[in-house]
Amino acid sequence: MIPQAYRILTVCCLLLTLCACVASQSSSRPAANSAANNQKVARLNTQIAIEHLKAREYALALAKLEKATSVDPNYPEAYNAMGIVYSQIGENEKADKNFQRSLRISANNPVTLNNYGQFLCQTGEHEKG
Repeated sequence: MIPQAYRILTVCCLLLTLCACVASQSSSRPAANSAANNQKVARLNTQIAIEHLKAREYALALAKLEKATSVDPNYPEAYNAMGIVYSQIGENEKADKNFQRSLRISANNPVTLNNYGQFLCQTGEHEKG
């Protein structure tokens, strides 16, 4: 019985050592690499959302855009696309909020400026632009 207990204890110690190695490697990744990866994930989710938007699958588009903004809250294209989705489904306050958020992140983004301007004209708020 003692040799079996010894084997179990040895296996547990090895597993704990492996877990510690994996944890130390994952926590030592540079922050810049993580930020670049987050932006890539946000970009891909935004691109998928745009395809859902084209197919008028608004709930799926919003889900992908929520994922994009949760991964990278400073990715302006996701907020721009979210503004478009909300404007398409008639939620103008949310659309306005998301266009403005995109512009706070990237004030001179020509795509967002164009989309927001078009949205303001459609809603009769062109004085706001």
